[in-house]
Amino acid sequence: MNLGQFIHPNSNACYPTKKPLVSVATQQTPLGSPGSPQRGRAPMAAEPSSPVSGRETFKTYLRKVGSGEHTSKGLSREEARHALELILDEEATPAQIGAFLIAHRIRRPEPQELTGMLDVYRQRGPKLSTTTKAISFGMPFDGRSRTAPIYPLTALVLAAAGLPVVLQGAGRMPVKYGVSSVELFQSIGLPWAQQPLSRLQDCLDQANLALVHQPDHFPAAESLIPYREDLGKRPPV
Repeated sequence: MNLGQFIHPNSNACYPTKKPLVSVATQQTPLGSPGSPQRGRAPMAAEPSSPVSGRETFKTYLRKVGSGEHTSKGLSREEARHALELILDEEATPAQIGAFLIAHRIRRPEPQELTGMLDVYRQRGPKLSTTTKAISFGMPFDGRSRTAPIYPLTALVLAAAGLPVVLQGAGRMPVKYGVSSVELFQSIGLPWAQQPLSRLQDCLDQANLALVHQPDHFPAAESLIPYREDLGKRPPV
């Protein structure tokens, strides 16, 4: 790959342009005394019980992670996955979501909890494909504010060497409001924001590099950003 062509805006090379899951068995509660209906009254059909709401289910997860220093415990992988689904689907209330996120910030999420949350992001988030394993950097979503990031240069060098690189990012966000990955690439003539996913796939196929911009391709996750501002701390999601 010609790196000069890749970053030059006038070249023809790749250049970005612009269940509910919980089910509860129905139960019937007979009226009157056990055995037979009350004398003189016709038997009445019992009403089925209501399914457990996402709000009530989320309470059980919140009790586990937020019950205190000595009694709280981590969720299982499946529980963490379901908890994040309830958050993204807005079945949990804002108060529950805030409590859940700050509880995790205080006690720190455990490996199986992070794995369960990643399961949701893999399932619901945007997907790109490569013929060989791609490299993805663990970059802070709230950017850099005190140090100079070198990952744009590293990504370009790796891509030029034929190694596929997939990056991710968003706009400036709390709590740091540092320079974002999208801004850094924009400054060298690579505007990754507001690109369709098909265009990102083309860039990955042709130039071994793509950056997925969260506001464009995962709005459900983007909706959690205001909680970061309100909490004043960086939560696990």
